Amino acid sequence: MAKQTFTTGQVLTAAQMTSLQDTAMGGGNTTAKTTSYVLVAADAGTVVAMNAAGATTITVNTGLFAAGDTVTIQNRGAGVCTVTAGTATVVTAGSLALAQNEGGILYFTATGDAVFYDYVQSGPGTWTTYTPTNTGITVGNGTQTARYVKNGKTVTVSYSFTLGSTSSVAAGNVEIGLPSTANSFAAGVGYAYDLGIRTFQILAAVDGAGTTKALLRPYKADVTFTLYDSDLTAAMTFGNGDSIRFSITYEEQ
Repeated sequence: MAKQTFTTGQVLTAAQMTSLQDTAMGGGNTTAKTTSYVLVAADAGTVVAMNAAGATTITVNTGLFAAGDTVTIQNRGAGVCTVTAGTATVVTAGSLALAQNEGGILYFTATGDAVFYDYVQSGPGTWTTYTPTNTGITVGNGTQTARYVKNGKTVTVSYSFTLGSTSSVAAGNVEIGLPSTANSFAAGVGYAYDLGIRTFQILAAVDGAGTTKALLRPYKADVTFTLYDSDLTAAMTFGNGDSIRFSITYEEQ
């Protein structure tokens, strides 16, 4: 039930009583959203449920809610839904980026300050497929598969790309988009396979807080594996049937 003001002696309707009971039991009115949404004052005491295939945001602004107000937020869709601070301040000990079937309660400590209590999952969640925003890669008719799994703020990414006849890998930086923003440095390993010739080891690096992509660097084709080249095309010429694979685990913001 949306937040209301009652008066002395007011008689509640059956519908109001049912809505109050639903709210007390952790339910309340549910508004379904399929695109990014900005919370309004009427959302206090209700459930906002996002259901979208792509990434979305739920934005929180100041001046709309009072201390003690709550909004339950759910993500029912396959796309990541991120609780985003607009003009308000939103803090959490969990994660503001919600994968499918995750959710939590937004609790306002003041009109412009809120705490998001993320419903912590017991152990790692399920693997979720996402579409990364890349630099230096043209997928074309190739096959790209990017998946991630979360355990609290720990995110593990598994990435696979097999080039097709219209795919390409550019000279210079090759970066693979992450499903959320990293909070610290992280490194992973993988390989680039030159079809029928050889395999090159890859270093995947997340370069600190605020990073949204993993930078790929191949090790040189020597027996020491101590140095790596400036970009992937320094190690090999990519063509139809060649592939890139890596995994990395990082802490998200």
